[in-house]
Order: sequence, then structure tokens, then C-alpha cells
Amino acid sequence: MGGRLAGDPGVGLKRFSIDSRSIRPGALFFAIRGDRFDGHDFVSAAVEAGASGVVVSRPAGVEVSFSILVEDTTRALQDLARHVRRLSGSKVVAITGSAGKTTTKEA
Repeated sequence: MGGRLAGDPGVGLKRFSIDSRSIRPGALFFAIRGDRFDGHDFVSAAVEAGASGVVVSRPAGVEVSFSILVEDTTRALQDLARHVRRLSGSKVVAITGSAGKTTTKEA
């Protein structure tokens, strides 16, 4: 994931999220910039909800146990997801194509 760490990296993490409304204590919040919203605008809400840490592409501006400053928060989340998937040892199956998925799901 890379980036610059500030704060206490020994904080235990239980989950991660990109939605400040779903944050629970022990979560790592990724401030993702999208077309309509910028997750950096919700860092304070995530911390107030109990986020243990934040991953941001600009300084968090709030007191938090730890933060990781990265160039691209979306890329950092992708890197973390790739790492977790590899650690799990689970097989990944993709259902692709342009026809049949919805009707199969509904059956």
C-alpha cells in the first residue's frame, strides 16, 4: 500500500470501510475520492464514529490514532484487498458475460 504513517500503528483493526456511515470502532477508513463525493470530507465523521485510523491523500486534519498518507487512496484500497485475498487462500470465481446472470440468479 505504501504511504507515510503517522501515529500508533499498533492499534488493532477489525474492518475497513469507504463509507463513514458504516464505521464501527476498530475500523480503518479509506477516504476515496469519487465523482460526487470526496471521502476526505467525511474523515471527521469517521473518526467520531470510532475509526481507529484513516487512509488519506492529504492530511487528515483531525486527531486520530493513526493515519496513512498515500498518493491515491483508491489504489491503496486495491492493494490492501489484493493482499487480503492472497492471504485467504480462497479461490476467486467470476461470473462474467452480458447475458444470463440475472435470470440464473433469479431461478
